[in-house]
Amino acid sequence: MKHIFFLLAGLVMIPPTFADESEYKKVRDKVFWLKLYNQDYETFYCGKPKKAGEKVTLEHIYPAAWIAESLKCTSRKSCKHDKYREATSDLHNLWPAEKRYKTSRQSLPFGTILENNPYFKNDSCDFERTLGKKAIVEPRDEIKGQVARSLLYMIHYYDLPHKDMLPLLVKWHTEYPPTPAEIERQDRIEAIQGRTNEFVKGNI
Repeated sequence: MKHIFFLLAGLVMIPPTFADESEYKKVRDKVFWLKLYNQDYETFYCGKPKKAGEKVTLEHIYPAAWIAESLKCTSRKSCKHDKYREATSDLHNLWPAEKRYKTSRQSLPFGTILENNPYFKNDSCDFERTLGKKAIVEPRDEIKGQVARSLLYMIHYYDLPHKDMLPLLVKWHTEYPPTPAEIERQDRIEAIQGRTNEFVKGNI
C-alpha cells in the first residue's frame, strides 16, 4: 500500500505509446463495441446481463469533465489537447453503464455512504448517491476494486488529480482484488490498445 502512495505521489509516468489515437466516439463505435464488448456482457453499476450487440451508454470512470478541467479547458467541446483526446478514449477507463446510472453519477467522486440507501428505490441495484454540493457515489461492492483500479490507472498514467479519493481507492484496490473477468478484460484491452493497467496485473 505504501508503495502505491509513493508511486502516485511521485508521479512516475509511463511513456505514452499512442497505440490508439482515435477520439472517444470512434473508439466507442469502432473499438469498444466491435472488439472489446462483442460478446454477452454485464452492465457496470448493476451487473445486468446484456446480449452481444445490445448497446448501453459508456461511463468514463474518471470523468471526461475532470480531464478537461485538469487541462484548464473551459469545456469538453473546446478541449483540443491531444492528452484530452487520448485520455477520454482510453479503454481502461470506459465501462458499459445504463443511462440513468451514468446520468446520476455525472462527475461526482466516489466515497463511502454510511447508510445502505439505494438511490433508485424501485431497483435491486446497490447504487448509492448522496445529494448536495458535496454529493458522492458509492457503487456496489462487486465493482469497487474495478472502480479503484480504473481511477488509479488514469491518475498515474495521465498525471491527473485524484480529487481527494486516493486513500479510499487504495483501500478498495486492496480489499477487492482483480477477478478473473477483470484480468481478462485488461488483457483484451492490452491486445487492442497496446497498454497495460499495471494495477490489474499486480505490478503496482
